[in-house]
Amino acid sequence: MRETFREYYPLSREEHKLIWNKAIIVFDTNVLLNFYRYSPNTFQTFSKILNMLSNKIWIPFQVAEEVHAYRLSVIDNQIKIYYEYRKKLDKLQKDFENEIKSPFISKLLLSETKDGFNKIKEELLVKEQFFKNLIQNDNILDTISNIFDKKIGRPLSKQEFQTILIKEGEKRFDNKSLALFMNDNSTSSDRYNDLMLWFQLINKAQSDKCPILFITDDIKNNWWIQNESKTFSPDYNLLREFYNMTGELFYMYRAFNFLEYAKTLTKVGDIDETVMNEVKQFSSNEQMIYIEIKNDKNKDLNQLLEMITNDGYEIFQQNSKNDIVILQIILPNMNDIFEIFSSKLKTFSSLTNIEILHVSSVVSRSIEE
Repeated sequence: MRETFREYYPLSREEHKLIWNKAIIVFDTNVLLNFYRYSPNTFQTFSKILNMLSNKIWIPFQVAEEVHAYRLSVIDNQIKIYYEYRKKLDKLQKDFENEIKSPFISKLLLSETKDGFNKIKEELLVKEQFFKNLIQNDNILDTISNIFDKKIGRPLSKQEFQTILIKEGEKRFDNKSLALFMNDNSTSSDRYNDLMLWFQLINKAQSDKCPILFITDDIKNNWWIQNESKTFSPDYNLLREFYNMTGELFYMYRAFNFLEYAKTLTKVGDIDETVMNEVKQFSSNEQMIYIEIKNDKNKDLNQLLEMITNDGYEIFQQNSKNDIVILQIILPNMNDIFEIFSSKLKTFSSLTNIEILHVSSVVSRSIEE
């Protein structure tokens, strides 16, 4: 019975070992773009592990292309985050200095407090400048390029693209019991991205005759089995279709799960707990932003959707009722990212016919360990 319904059973420890020993480890775009968000120590540790597993790793052409396409948006968001931190600290310092008039606080202590504020602002400015420099001199992109040199898949042919676009895309959208049905919540330019990525994984397993271990921090429900705020397993349809088409095992880990198994099942050695915690923070929790929009111009809505995806955010769900569009957007788990996103949304609204009716942070999702 287990053999017939293998997709419903969690992997045994032996199967995890089998995958680690035989699988090609494939990384999703979101995992590599998080390199721009990690602290230097975490970035260096993660990079070192990938280099140690060099003979086992690979990325589809689509992932490599998306890293290059989206990196500037991620860098720009990092610049804005540190700029906003400095603005808030400036205001806090001014409010503090204006309100503290007590004769019981020594001038020395006030001076030390001012020095503390200034040191923090200087460090934030250094971080901000670091990301500005990355625009022209991107050592993070250089590292990714070196790690995956000659480990990138070929682009889909025009015929393969048309097959996915016309035949498979529409069929899976109509029949949601099929793996990775088309997302109706994306722009026309990227609504087939997940499906194209999926076929590149299948093609790799077929050509190399080996299992695939896919590392992703994507939490959309066409990849995972979810229950309320928990994510438990790769989607059963994915596991079934992959095995039926390739005869090979397929499994997915979040980035922090990948590090945990790398630590226990390979020779990468111990990984600092601060690194594990930081990667887990980015992998396990993401903000879900709920937006209601009144829009009479379809062109403006398409521009908004394109702006959101170009900034590296995921459109988790899109619904329409009369002239009201409801969006759910996934943002990375970072301080002030909601404020930055909301500010950009307001600016876009002021320049178009789109009226923002409501914006709020609604849920966070996490993966079950």
